[in-house]
Amino acid sequence: MHVEFLVEDASSEAAIEVLLERLFSESPRGHGHSCRIHPFGGKQRMLAGLPRALTGVLRAGVEQAIIVLIDADQDDCVALKQQLQQMVDAAMSKHYLRDRETKVWIRIAVAELEAWFLGDPQATRAAYSRVTAGDLRLGTWQEPDNVPDTWEWLERLLIRRGHYVTRMPKIEVARNIARHLDLESDRNRSQSFRLFLRTMREAYQL
Repeated sequence: MHVEFLVEDASSEAAIEVLLERLFSESPRGHGHSCRIHPFGGKQRMLAGLPRALTGVLRAGVEQAIIVLIDADQDDCVALKQQLQQMVDAAMSKHYLRDRETKVWIRIAVAELEAWFLGDPQATRAAYSRVTAGDLRLGTWQEPDNVPDTWEWLERLLIRRGHYVTRMPKIEVARNIARHLDLESDRNRSQSFRLFLRTMREAYQL
């Protein structure tokens, strides 16, 4: 099974690479699967370039499934998903693609990718040992998808705990925490992460 991922930025790409490596290694059905990940370098670039990218990927004819992942940020999730669905429908409606049966999933990280990390405090603490349980209190992050500016909050925390000095390298952090995210239960309190994980399993039939 081959899946094309169209994602917002390189930190999403890094997290997906790690998650896929783990899923494939842990599943007896993981052998022979492949992927290609296309980061756009930002949300606005993704919204501007997605129609052409979808058409190009579909036209290439090598994919068996496509997963689109974008951050919600401050946007209304329903409206954002409708906007993306219109792009997918327009690409699929082109005359040379009408008979294709490619499955396309649209998934939104709410409100940002980093909510997935804060939704699993054990994973965050496993990756960054100086972060304490008190830093990620259950009550504070009961619903991490509802917390705005999660990457800024996580950056401040990792700097305060001495893991970084002036800025958080988002790609490195995504890769580090993704290595520890729980993949076998609903421990992660981010609903958008749990949905994305189920989507990857479904796409690859794992």
